[in-house]
Amino acid sequence: MVYLCSVFEIPTGLSDILKKSMAPPDEKRDKFSKSFRSAEYQNISFGIRSQQFSPINKKLKAQNEKYNQKKKEAYKFRFGNYHQYYGYRNQGQTDPRITCMKQEWFSGKDVLDIGCNAGHLTLALAKCFSPKCIIGIDIDEELIKMAKKNVRHYVAPENINDEDFPISFPLTYGPVAQSMDTKGRYSESNFPFNVQFIKANFILSSDEFVNSQMPYFDTILCLSVTKWVHLNWGDIGIRRLFRRTYKLLRPGGNFILEAQPFQSYARKKKNTEELNENYNCIELFPEMFNEFLLKYVGFETCQLIDTPAHSSLGKILFQLIDTPAHSSL
Repeated sequence: MVYLCSVFEIPTGLSDILKKSMAPPDEKRDKFSKSFRSAEYQNISFGIRSQQFSPINKKLKAQNEKYNQKKKEAYKFRFGNYHQYYGYRNQGQTDPRITCMKQEWFSGKDVLDIGCNAGHLTLALAKCFSPKCIIGIDIDEELIKMAKKNVRHYVAPENINDEDFPISFPLTYGPVAQSMDTKGRYSESNFPFNVQFIKANFILSSDEFVNSQMPYFDTILCLSVTKWVHLNWGDIGIRRLFRRTYKLLRPGGNFILEAQPFQSYARKKKNTEELNENYNCIELFPEMFNEFLLKYVGFETCQLIDTPAHSSLGKILFQLIDTPAHSSL
């Protein structure tokens, strides 16, 4: 077999043209190309830098950071757990709700304060009304720490004696600088030994847990808490709050309720999407609480205590009295 191969010769003129087109650029062209690329890069880089550090972008960045910070704080305080820590309590300023309370609700009684915040009202009740024991609970651990530290601010400045305090006292309540007893002696039932603060979520995760509760307290306070329960757990949370309160009360016990009006919910519903969703699903409104507590929970009577003249207008204190037989509902 014979293979035929054709050989073509490139014309001399065309060969020179191809060589010139494939040859590297001359020094002048190369210099221009480099300078162009460099200028282009510099322009792009300069554009990025100028955009990054422009006054408009600085302002937008600051606004974005401020928005994110507000959003973070709104989520952190979604339970109404605002840190109201004032250091030393001004003895000249008394919580107006104290004047609405009666000695017989607390003296020698076991008391629970739901949502105690930094403990100022709890401590005032413990000191002024001599309960056997008063427990303040709050969902926020930082507030509970503040409440424990605040104990020492409510002890009168007389006759401190280190031996009057057990070793565990400073560990539990913080350093104690003062004593309240003019004789310099304490008994375990006296203030500040009759007060305790615990981090806890009062809203249980199921109705079964609510039904298993046993009576332990003579008086339970729920002051300015219902709005936050409602927004975070909806109607289910409110029902569990009331039913658990009833279960924990001894026969004839007192439930002191201060419910926020529904119009105060609107502003706080914007804190998170979950709060907004719960807000839109509410059917058991605050003005229906009394009827619900009497008709469906089991309380015997309900009476208006007062409308305290404090900063949150529209809140009304009610006393609800447990049935003497305390039937299980």
